[in-house]
Amino acid sequence: MSFSATNLGCAITSICLSSVSGIFDDVVLGFSTLEGYTVNPFLFGCIVGRYAGRISGARFSLDNKTYTLQADLQGNTLHGGYPGYSMRVWNTDTFCTSRRAGIVFTRRSPAGEQGFPGNLDLQVIYSLTPDNTIEIEYSAVTDEPTPVNLTNHTYFNLAGSGNGTILDHKIQLFADHYMETDKKIFPQGLSALSAAPRSISDCQRK
Repeated sequence: MSFSATNLGCAITSICLSSVSGIFDDVVLGFSTLEGYTVNPFLFGCIVGRYAGRISGARFSLDNKTYTLQADLQGNTLHGGYPGYSMRVWNTDTFCTSRRAGIVFTRRSPAGEQGFPGNLDLQVIYSLTPDNTIEIEYSAVTDEPTPVNLTNHTYFNLAGSGNGTILDHKIQLFADHYMETDKKIFPQGLSALSAAPRSISDCQRK
């Protein structure tokens, strides 16, 4: 197993696995050239922030002060606004130990970027372990209160490149809670998962 990434948006550009038939194939969606990632309207593989998800009305209040953000989704803010972290060039360093190997990405998101308060020193680590697990670690340190919600935006097709769609894929998530959203996909708060297994479609219907 192997993976590759670029420091433009910390985008994971490939994850290559060996299939049961012994064919080595890429299981993530992306672009074959750097030029694709300079546009990347679907944020393939990137780090999303400063706030992944939707913020209604492109504004929020914190400590009795209202902050106006960049509106990029019908008057709302999606994934922190544009240009987001996916369009930033990050500092990089590689590492290799007996336990894992990978890449450390760092950058400072200055106060006022996308409209958010506070300088934010960011670190994202991608690493591959000997048991073929990819780990992502996020760290953010700020000098004043600010919303932070980071995620990675990789899309998968576990059948491999050029092998149909994901419509017959199944996913299992090990989590105690999930974020409920309204019909417009705005966050409504955390809900506890029941002990019984649930499908993604069950959560969407709820």
